[in-house]
Amino acid sequence: MAYLPSLNNGFTLDDAMVLTENTYTQTSDLKNILTQDTFAGFFQQKSSIDLVEGGRYRPLTLVIFSVIWPISSDPLIFHLLNVLLYALSVVIVFVMMQRLLSDSSNDLSNKILIPATTALLFAIHPIHTEVVNNVKSLDEILSLLLGLSAWLLLVRPTNHRLFTFKNIATALLFLLAMLAKETAVVLLPIIFIGFIVFKNHDFYLALKKTIPTLLGFAIYMLIRTLVLADFQPDSISTEPLNNPFLKYQDNQWVAIDTVDKAGTILYALGKYLLLLVAPVKLSHDYYPQVIPITSMTSLPAMASLIFHGLLILLCVHGIKHKKLYGFGLFIYLVSIFLFSNIPVTIGTVMAERFLYVPSLGFCLILAWLLSKLLKLNHSSPQRNRNRGSL
Repeated sequence: MAYLPSLNNGFTLDDAMVLTENTYTQTSDLKNILTQDTFAGFFQQKSSIDLVEGGRYRPLTLVIFSVIWPISSDPLIFHLLNVLLYALSVVIVFVMMQRLLSDSSNDLSNKILIPATTALLFAIHPIHTEVVNNVKSLDEILSLLLGLSAWLLLVRPTNHRLFTFKNIATALLFLLAMLAKETAVVLLPIIFIGFIVFKNHDFYLALKKTIPTLLGFAIYMLIRTLVLADFQPDSISTEPLNNPFLKYQDNQWVAIDTVDKAGTILYALGKYLLLLVAPVKLSHDYYPQVIPITSMTSLPAMASLIFHGLLILLCVHGIKHKKLYGFGLFIYLVSIFLFSNIPVTIGTVMAERFLYVPSLGFCLILAWLLSKLLKLNHSSPQRNRNRGSL
């Protein structure tokens, strides 16, 4: 219900790049959609690497758009699709967390209340407004939805007869998640750690269990490599829209030093945390230099460094003792790392859509904290001895 007003929105921002001004999408040119960079139909050239840093291969949403566009170009249809799939994602979050926690706890709060609270918080968190309201961000929604669906299928018990079919279906779902947006890759370590925390598997068994998703990832990387083989930049971009770590000096853009780059990255990471806790003054645009170039020795950068160091220590401790907060921290830290510009510059300092997956970890931690405050999370003595209390 919170996003029903988005149905009145039109097309805007990056919708032009994937839909309203993308020749391949509008002409349903599936061959070019599947064999070229995602933005090639907008830039009208095979390689958009010089214009958009890194190259993109995200054909799934363009295929969906190309099927819908000849039938209707009404923005309502596309926004409705975003809202419905976002709602489905919320349901999958609930079912996924319920599945994980029901296998590792006999406590009612773990089985129902924590999954329900996590899903509710994920549904209403304002940080998702950019993703849900932007037609282009169907790639974010589908990537997480399909990735979680693959994970859910992977942890579902099945008989021997359907074992092979389940693994093939899991690999296919994860491949589709990657084809929606390559950021689904962050789910691989999350799934792996999930087997350790919730299933009490050792390293090798957990790795073995993740093989179907690894297969889907490997197939995607093979296809992506073949399609984008010649999409390699000759040099580091000196255009501020593609490289935010620049400063204007002597009538030209030049790279900032390593110390200032590290400080700016830490500043952005700190702002991400603030937006999760207090999502006010939200924006769809944080570049160029909306996030100021910040010295590593500045107070915001140092505070962010110390706080993230503490989060990492808590995460390691929580994972070691199979605590739910440790798993939530792992989801946040591993997924935000992908967008941190460490070690590779991704073309912008920050964006709220990059918090879409990390926010799931935040919502899980908050749900766990709420259950603790309400004194609902009581584990059995037997489980405490065997696995530790979530």
